[in-house]
Amino acid sequence: MKWENNRESDQVEDRRSSPGRGLGGGGGKLGLGTIAVALVAGWIFGINPMTILGA
Repeated sequence: MKWENNRESDQVEDRRSSPGRGLGGGGGKLGLGTIAVALVAGWIFGINPMTILGA
C-alpha cells in the first residue's frame, strides 16, 4: 500500500509499543487469573503449575 500523496487517517491508533497487561512476552501473555487457576489446579491434582502453563 502506498502512502505517498495521501493524508494519514485519524481513525487508526498504533498501540504496538504500548505495554500490555499480564505476564509473559510476545503474544502469549498470561493474566493473573490464568496463573491463579494453574496454581490451584496444580495443588489439587499434584501437578507442577509450570507444566500446566506450558513453561
